[in-house]
This record gives sequence, structure tokens and C-alpha cells, in this order.
Amino acid sequence: MNTISFLQGKQAEDLFVSIPNVELVRKATPNEDILEHWDVLVNIKDFGTHKIDVKSKKRKYRHPQDTTKKNEAIWWELQTVRRSDGKNYIGWGVPNGIDRKIALQGNHSFVIVDPNVVYPEIMKNLQNSYGREYWQKCTRGTHNDLITSLPPKWIMQFVEHKLCFEDKK
Repeated sequence: MNTISFLQGKQAEDLFVSIPNVELVRKATPNEDILEHWDVLVNIKDFGTHKIDVKSKKRKYRHPQDTTKKNEAIWWELQTVRRSDGKNYIGWGVPNGIDRKIALQGNHSFVIVDPNVVYPEIMKNLQNSYGREYWQKCTRGTHNDLITSLPPKWIMQFVEHKLCFEDKK
């Protein structure tokens, strides 16, 4: 597990539930987190109660020397890394039968999207080539995962709700 990415994810979850209009009902169990792809059950003022998979800002590369955030791209997981049972599963960005939303962290807000709406549109645009450019498939070494990079302006057409926060830096 990439410790930096894990910590960034936990920090994003903590930031998300600290937003004034967000009331934490409960955190997901480890099985709900891993198998159902959601982190928190929250009540959001003027949006309702939802299971949310919180996604932190991503870096283009996970190398230690790359400390910059790749804010001009949204990485979307189509297939998970190989698990301890040797299998891959659908990624967090793929509809899985669980009524949930995805909260994507930006510089000063989280935008909330529905994977049931976004995923089919991604599949219309996904290229049959590999790389780190928008719409290309990307896999990371021996992880056997599958992700793609999305333009932020494109994802904005699917935003169902936006929650602003103060950047604590």
C-alpha cells in the first residue's frame, strides 16, 4: 500500500466530514469500504443522506520526488489493484449496485457525482490505448489495476452537489 496516498485519502475523508453542512452518520466498516466502495454515510444539508466515497486530490505520478498535485486531471478507477486473494474487482468508479456517490476533492471544494451517471459516459470516451493522457487506459506495474484520467471541466457537467471548504494550508 502506498502510505502517502493512504494518508491523503484519510485526510480528505476527515476534511469532508468537517465541512459545516455535512453531518457524519457513521463511517463505513472495512468490508463496506473495500467491497462496496464507500467511506462515510453522511447527511448533507439541502442534499440528503448518502453513502459517499471520498477521493483526495491525486498526483500524476506516485514517485516520492513528485510532490505536486495533478489538479488538472481526475483519476478514475475502473478495476482495483489485485487483492490478497489474487483477484481484481471492479473499481470505485464503476456502478456496483450500491446507492452511493463519489466526492472528488478540488482546491477549495468537493464536487459530488454519481458513478451510475458518469461511468457510461466515460466508457463512450475511453481510448483503446495506454498512457497518462486524458481518456487513455493506465495500469500501474504489477498492480494489475485499470484507471483513466479525466478532464476536470468534463466532469463538471455531472456535478450533483458542491461543498466548499477552507484550505487549511
